[in-house]
Amino acid sequence: MREIKFRFWDPRHKLMLQDHDGWTEDIGINFALECSASYGYIPLQYTGWKDKNGGEVYEGDIISWEGAYILWDEQLCCFAFNFKGSETPAVPLFHIHEPFQVLGNIFQHPNLINK
Repeated sequence: MREIKFRFWDPRHKLMLQDHDGWTEDIGINFALECSASYGYIPLQYTGWKDKNGGEVYEGDIISWEGAYILWDEQLCCFAFNFKGSETPAVPLFHIHEPFQVLGNIFQHPNLINK
């Protein structure tokens, strides 16, 4: 089973906040998400995937596979990847059959999308 965890983007301070202390687990995921929203944080969920270097892959990450970025797709009900400005639907993440690397995320490195 996939581990449920989050990191949070703080747009006011332009910081990515990691849940190193496990506070979402301590206070409960729903309450943690509610609290983070009150601070204006954007929650980004862990996909359960790791990149070729063993790094965790989260929503909003930009990957080396044609500069795609990771998102949750409501219609597909799974984590998927897409391309900036793409008219085509997102593609499920499990369709990538080659190792990839996380290059950054859409908040701190938007210039890496589709590079």
